[in-house]
Amino acid sequence: MAVSDISELESALQALSLAPVPLYDEADVLNNPLDLCRSYLADLLASITECEPKTAYQAVSWPNSIFGRQDQVSSLQRGVKDG
Repeated sequence: MAVSDISELESALQALSLAPVPLYDEADVLNNPLDLCRSYLADLLASITECEPKTAYQAVSWPNSIFGRQDQVSSLQRGVKDG
């Protein structure tokens, strides 16, 4: 389903019981589904690690190809608070 703006996307996702889309400057959630998933994952990681959301977003790396047999990687050590 194609959407033209963020409010349309959030309405569609709300039907799936998802929270509002976490927005990041680097993410193109309207045109790249991986950026949408990455945004939700970064939001979750930021809340777990208590780091800045932007740091969590940048720590999530995707494989070069979504069609290959590669794993998604998160470098949590970059976002974890010292303590």
